[in-house]
Amino acid sequence: MSTRSASTVADAGGARDVVAAQRRLRAIRRRLDDAVRNDLGYPNATDVDLKRLAEFVQRPMNNVGWPGRASRGFRSHTLEEEFEVVQRVADLLRAPADDRTGLVTTGSTAAIRHALLHARDRYRKVVVFASTAAHTCVRKVARHQLRMPFVAVPASPGGEIDYTELAAAVGRRRPGVVPVVVATIGTTMFEAVDDVRQVHLALDAAGVSREARHVHADAALAGLALAGLPPVARPGFDFGDGADSVNISGHKFLGVPEPCGILVIRRSACADADETVTYTGAVDLTMDGSRSGHTPLMLWWALQQFSPDVLHRRAEVSRANARTAVDWLTAAGIPAGRHEHAFTVVLPRPPEPFLDTWPLAVDGDWAHIICMPGKSLDDVHRFVGDYVAVMRPPQLAARPVPIPPTRHPTPKPSPDLAELKDPIAC
Repeated sequence: MSTRSASTVADAGGARDVVAAQRRLRAIRRRLDDAVRNDLGYPNATDVDLKRLAEFVQRPMNNVGWPGRASRGFRSHTLEEEFEVVQRVADLLRAPADDRTGLVTTGSTAAIRHALLHARDRYRKVVVFASTAAHTCVRKVARHQLRMPFVAVPASPGGEIDYTELAAAVGRRRPGVVPVVVATIGTTMFEAVDDVRQVHLALDAAGVSREARHVHADAALAGLALAGLPPVARPGFDFGDGADSVNISGHKFLGVPEPCGILVIRRSACADADETVTYTGAVDLTMDGSRSGHTPLMLWWALQQFSPDVLHRRAEVSRANARTAVDWLTAAGIPAGRHEHAFTVVLPRPPEPFLDTWPLAVDGDWAHIICMPGKSLDDVHRFVGDYVAVMRPPQLAARPVPIPPTRHPTPKPSPDLAELKDPIAC
């Protein structure tokens, strides 16, 4: 075969590959469009408009370095925008203006990993406490990635950590070991909130000094939504309530389509860092080195659209939709419920065939829908109609919803409990 004919065959094969790939892309688009139609089970907002950023998709952007630290030479980054994102979120979370730092991460798991690593490097001997309702990533990061001792504290049926049990568990640690508590601000299943103020009371009751503790708030879902409420009307969760570090997810309440997270941490809660300048001319205090420059730009643009007032209004509409969903379900004889400020509506688990049409998060006998910004009340109404049609309300009416009224008991110390094993000294 001549060179010309071989090239022609190769070109024809390449053209067929491109056509097949285009068909595949169209199929992916149809699948994603179909998924959006009935997407009430998972917490992703859909009302942010990022079309203005289309021109940036093909531009390389690598955020090597720490936000707010100048670099020389390498300029294909969005570190300045990342710094603005951190500062804007820090303001919403009431972080002290003279005692804050942070970064954009690949998600809340990475943000929690950064926070726990700072606590370990600062105190050396630590043990991590989180509730049994905390996100599974907390245990994974602490025990398997960072090799930190981890203690699971029982949660109430509605998902909030048991503060008395926390005080008892912390009281069992060995002398000289610093407790690091991860409070969950919006649990995965019920959107329950661990109150940071009550966590500090539990640590006080366990005899822990204020200088030898770290409280991290995993506010992936609910942090920015709660931030718009008056502090006296909501659970304590942010820096004004005593948190040392807080993370949120950018792909949940803010609706950025790329998974990402934001960590804000007190600068005084960070260990001394190695500030050696890298080959790019930047100081890199991150764990990941090269990081996306696109997600900070998306977050920055989303926050240009969403002022604090707009964020609050979005949250209020979502809460109103969730209240309406509970009203519709209970009127039909379904035992549904929600926590006071939650977007999440808890209801009995439907049959498996229903989950093929309406993908829901499930846990044992319970499932939930989440009324996120961008999900319309018409979508909720369609869901309720389909759901009630397949359920048997008379058989469900006697089942209590696992969200009792919130109580904040005063924790008691437990000085005579057995000790934990030696934690790892890092």
